[in-house]
Amino acid sequence: MMAKPEWQDAFKQLKVEIQSLDSKIRVVAQRMRVIEKNEQIIGKTLVNHNKKLKELELGKPAVSQAPVVAETSELTKMSSEIDELSSSIKSLLKEINYNRELIDTMRQDINEMKYILDTVNPMEYVTVNQINELINEKLKKK
Repeated sequence: MMAKPEWQDAFKQLKVEIQSLDSKIRVVAQRMRVIEKNEQIIGKTLVNHNKKLKELELGKPAVSQAPVVAETSELTKMSSEIDELSSSIKSLLKEINYNRELIDTMRQDINEMKYILDTVNPMEYVTVNQINELINEKLKKK
């Protein structure tokens, strides 16, 4: 058997590399076509959005009236609900502030009573005879 010349092996390697590069080029070309299609879709979408935005800015009615009317009524409804919630929150905040003031007043009253009880200790004003009488009364009842 004869050995293959080197140029044949090199030619086969070159052929394999060319096929590999060709498949990679085809994949890149396919991706580019997808990107171009996406660019077209995005462009059309941007044009439509810009038209609608300009119509809204100018106050002109949109192409289809029904969705705009529905959206307007929903926005009105949501706005009224937000107003109701806002007024409820304000009234709750007023109640919270009132309760805080009430609690502060009660805390002050309790502190005053505690001070009075601490300063005026009733045990200091009881005499020994009074304590003996109280003890005797308790013992008689039992």
